[in-house]
Amino acid sequence: MSRDERIRRRRIFELLNRLGVQANRAGREYLEDGILWMMRDKSLLYNITGRLYPAIAQDFGVTADIVSKAICNAISAAFSRGDLEELGRFFGNTISGSKGKPTNSEFMCMCARWLLLEEEDENEVHGAL
Repeated sequence: MSRDERIRRRRIFELLNRLGVQANRAGREYLEDGILWMMRDKSLLYNITGRLYPAIAQDFGVTADIVSKAICNAISAAFSRGDLEELGRFFGNTISGSKGKPTNSEFMCMCARWLLLEEEDENEVHGAL
């Protein structure tokens, strides 16, 4: 694993902790891998059900449906037990009023995009030095 990938994994881990996604849930590990894959291949941001879930499922020896449900459960738990202020700051008005939480796709895309933007900002700062 490259240094850049280790840094990405750590940042994903820290972000999910901050958002209240519990580490002892299967969906947490699927989320970590899914967000990392999305950061590597931005086309996955738009093909979560068709490409991302099956790829994660293959890596873990489960079905895509199990991956989807476990991710949904991890997100639901974060929104029922996590820091709602922090979640509100991060997701803003992207949270569905009727559901009270983002969809799996919305959650993962927001995390991946936020982390990619953070990387771009860092690269600009380091490039300017």
